[in-house]
Amino acid sequence: MRIGVEMAIQFARIEFLSRSKGGNSCCKAAYNARTIVTNEQTNIRYNFSHKKDNVYHTVLIPAYVNQKFKNIQTLMNEVEQTEKLRTSQLLKDIVIALPDDKELNLEDRIKITHEIVDAME
Repeated sequence: MRIGVEMAIQFARIEFLSRSKGGNSCCKAAYNARTIVTNEQTNIRYNFSHKKDNVYHTVLIPAYVNQKFKNIQTLMNEVEQTEKLRTSQLLKDIVIALPDDKELNLEDRIKITHEIVDAME
């Protein structure tokens, strides 16, 4: 994969969140976004809004997908309702560690992240 910038990426990981290993998409999304997401099936509320270490979060979806799914609560509850099997893979969790503010500002890191995700489609 080639993107518009060359740099060393310190760390990158892609993990599948699966129900068989105890995965819960509402919990994972709440943690990643440092927000509150309620699982509408179980009525369990996952609250990570007290953690203040997240500087940016967004939901990237293709243009042809209903834009209501840009809302993390709506998207994750749809995942939980649709994927009913015990062996379901609920989502892909992609972590990319980019250089800090000394090398790239937040705007550049966001742009690079979007380029990486676009290249994965």
